[in-house]
Amino acid sequence: MQRKSILDCLREIALLLERRDRLRQTPEERALNEEELRRGILTLWQTRIVRELRLTVRDEIDNGLSYYGTTFLEQLPRLYGELEDLLEADWPGTRFRIPALIRLGSWIGGDRDGNPYVDHDVLRYALHRQSAVAFDFYLTQLRQLRMELSQSLQLVQVTPELRELAAVSSDESEHRRDEPYRLALSGIYGRVAAAARTFNPLMMEPVAHANTQPYANPDELEQDLETIVESLMGHGSARIARVACVVFDEPSRCLGSIWRRWICDRIARCTSRS
Repeated sequence: MQRKSILDCLREIALLLERRDRLRQTPEERALNEEELRRGILTLWQTRIVRELRLTVRDEIDNGLSYYGTTFLEQLPRLYGELEDLLEADWPGTRFRIPALIRLGSWIGGDRDGNPYVDHDVLRYALHRQSAVAFDFYLTQLRQLRMELSQSLQLVQVTPELRELAAVSSDESEHRRDEPYRLALSGIYGRVAAAARTFNPLMMEPVAHANTQPYANPDELEQDLETIVESLMGHGSARIARVACVVFDEPSRCLGSIWRRWICDRIARCTSRS
C-alpha cells in the first residue's frame, strides 16, 4: 500500500501545477508557486516510499478512511446536486430529491473469513473509525454553515417550525437572539456532538450542556435539517437553501453504512458485549 505521505505530496504538487495552468499569475505569484513546487518535489524525493515496518490492520483502516474527506464526501454531494439541478431546470418549480444511488462502505477491518489479524477488537475499531469519519464531517459542516447563515429576524421571515427549533437551542448568546438559523444550528450541533459521544468512544467532541439530548437516529437529524431548508426556501433564500442541501442532504444519502442507523446499533451492541 502506498504511503499516505507520498500521496499527500503528489496531491500538493498536482494542485500547484493546476494553479500554474489555470490561473493568470503575477510574476511574484509565479515565483512563489515555483518555490512551493521545488519544495514539494524535494520533500517527495526525501520521503521513504514504503514503511520499514509492516502495517497493522488498524493502520490500513485509518489509511483507507483518510481519503474520504477529500474525495467521496466532497464529490458525491456535488454529483447529486448537479443531477438535481439538471432535473429542476427541465421541470421548474419542482424540487427533486434523488434517492441513494451510491453508498459508501469499506471491507477493511471486516474480512474475518480468513485474515487472522482481524478479530472482534479490530472489527469494533473499524466500526468506530467509520462512525467517526461521518460524525467529524457533519460537525465540521455544521460549524461552517452556522457561520454562514447569519440572517436576522429584522430582515427575513422564518417558518414556525424553524422558530421552534431555534427556541430550544442551547446557544444563550445575546448577540444571536435575532439570528434563528444560527440558534437552530447550534442546537443541531449540540445534539450531533452528543450522539457522537454516545455512540462512539473515539469521539470526544465537547457538548455545551450535559443534558443535551442526542439524536437517536439519522432520521431525526434529517428532519431538523429539512426544517432549515424549508424555511430558507419559503422566505426568499432558495439559493442559500441549495447550499444547505449539498452540505447535508446529499451526504446523508451517500454515507451509507458509515452513518446509517444499523451501524450505530452494531457499535452499541459490540461495545456492550466487550
